[in-house]
Amino acid sequence: METKTTWEDTGRDCQFCGGEIFRRTDEEPRRITAYYQCQRCGAQWSLGHELIRESSVTTTPEKDAVQAWFAKVPRWVWVLVAVLLVIGALRFSVIGVVLMRVLIPAVFMGIVAGVIYMYGRWMDWW
Repeated sequence: METKTTWEDTGRDCQFCGGEIFRRTDEEPRRITAYYQCQRCGAQWSLGHELIRESSVTTTPEKDAVQAWFAKVPRWVWVLVAVLLVIGALRFSVIGVVLMRVLIPAVFMGIVAGVIYMYGRWMDWW
């Protein structure tokens, strides 16, 4: 079984070592696997920017402290807080009262579309 690997520059730098991050695509006869990888330290991320494999290079203590604090709070909590802040700001403004009638259904449809999209990515539908 032969694997063809292609590398495309993303223009981003690695958070661990500062090296260049490339989009790596492995084409096998029955499947194609794509993810982001740092060519210097080997750290890997999914196309959804979730960390798959950490670098073998250690980060500075300051970065570790900040990353540890953010890692304690799940991503969905940040999204929920942001949504609640936007809804609160719109609800208590003059124009916000009128916009709530349109905004709540639009946000709900956006959440449903996002969940369907993430589930499709997880199931490798696209």
